[in-house]
Amino acid sequence: MGNLFTDIRTAVRLTGEVRKARKQGVEVKVVWRLPVVKTGYWGWTMEGCLLYGPKWKPVLSAFESLPEADQHALTFTPEKPGEWIERARLFRDLLCQRQ
Repeated sequence: MGNLFTDIRTAVRLTGEVRKARKQGVEVKVVWRLPVVKTGYWGWTMEGCLLYGPKWKPVLSAFESLPEADQHALTFTPEKPGEWIERARLFRDLLCQRQ
């Protein structure tokens, strides 16, 4: 519990300092840094949702070999006729290149 009280004390002290600075006409900006985890695009693709498990690792590896812009583009589901076939051919060609 020592950390909780220390945190509360720090928050009260900082609030006091901010209020004092604002009264003096100082522009106050509070910056809070949060860690960000980059998950990549695989989990957002239709292949990522359907093809899960060790036997699909080559498909994931092929996907990860693509430039980031292409990975992002593949997160969207095909809408026009023929795009599904093009997408299947893309993965087929990627897998053939890797063998």
